[in-house]
Amino acid sequence: MVAPLATSTNVNRGGDNPASDRVEYVERLKHTNPVEVRRDGAAPERTQVTDTVSRDHWLVVETAHDARDRVQELIEQHTTDPLVMTGVTTITDGGQSKKAVTVDRTVQKGADSESSPDVELDELKGIVPDTVAGSVDGTTIDGIPVITRERTEQKTNECDGYSFSGNYEEQIPGGSKYQTESCGSCTFGTAATDDETGNGRMITTGHCLNKNEVVRQPDCHGAEDGVTVQSSDTGKRDFASVTVPTTKSGEKLYYRQLADYNGTYHLGRIVRGIITESSLRYHEGDESYQIGKHGARTGRQYGYIKNIKTNSSGHRTVYTTSTTGVGDSGGPYYKEYQQTARIFETYIVGISAWGVGGDDCPYPESAGNTMEYVEEELGVTV
Repeated sequence: MVAPLATSTNVNRGGDNPASDRVEYVERLKHTNPVEVRRDGAAPERTQVTDTVSRDHWLVVETAHDARDRVQELIEQHTTDPLVMTGVTTITDGGQSKKAVTVDRTVQKGADSESSPDVELDELKGIVPDTVAGSVDGTTIDGIPVITRERTEQKTNECDGYSFSGNYEEQIPGGSKYQTESCGSCTFGTAATDDETGNGRMITTGHCLNKNEVVRQPDCHGAEDGVTVQSSDTGKRDFASVTVPTTKSGEKLYYRQLADYNGTYHLGRIVRGIITESSLRYHEGDESYQIGKHGARTGRQYGYIKNIKTNSSGHRTVYTTSTTGVGDSGGPYYKEYQQTARIFETYIVGISAWGVGGDDCPYPESAGNTMEYVEEELGVTV
């Protein structure tokens, strides 16, 4: 554990009004009609739940993201390849934590394919500076480090066994296993409601659904009609949704609860909404802020937020220290808030898609799209 985030010493404060000690932000979006959502399949109605951060921490975080924006603009003068991603992370310098901008040349590896950017690592290093300034609300922080590197995102290497592989029939929860027609395994993420039609949808990852019209739970030998693919768009950074055929009742297929072992439901983990990207920003690098990842292959894993990234296409992704394996793709990242000894309110953080680092399963880190971004792009509400 590193020391608490320190305010930079080279801060130039501007403006005429003294700053307050705390800054309020929207931390999560919470259902106000949870009974109707879970019992009747009603569309969620949500309210904002706010929290505060110290103004010093807010300045450090927001100036770092402004610095990232400046680096992104500089890169886009040379390339708009979406596999060149910029982000904000926390590094340790002299025993203290500080923010840094990351520039990642991302190589994506699949079982039979590999994708890489149209710019080499040395070219990127020649484009971006070693440090950059960031400004917000009349305050400028100089000398924010820029880390330029190559990162690999994996979709290969099978792990042994499954954790959440039970048959859920018509009450499918997030975190449960499904298979494509070719018997490739992935994980359902979370139930959501289509904002236009009011119908239920189940969110998962895009690369599991490509070239498939039907997926089945728990495996490719499951129900004859299966679950039809609603949309698949890896151009939007690898997330998609499925919908139930009209031959099924549909109301409870989209079950706002998480899977447990042996085909049961984790009764204490009830999905109540989503965590906002603002909250992810202010907790990036905070090892005490643990994010869960629910995967059919490796089960429940926990880690902290290591990086928040975007690219020229506006894709918004979260990187965590939770391990992952093939078969986990599509599962939910989530944050739990304990209500009683056995009951937790669960809020979806994002949809997992890739393993990061290493060549063996499980991978030491995982990454996926933020739920706020997925909702915007698919037109759904969790």
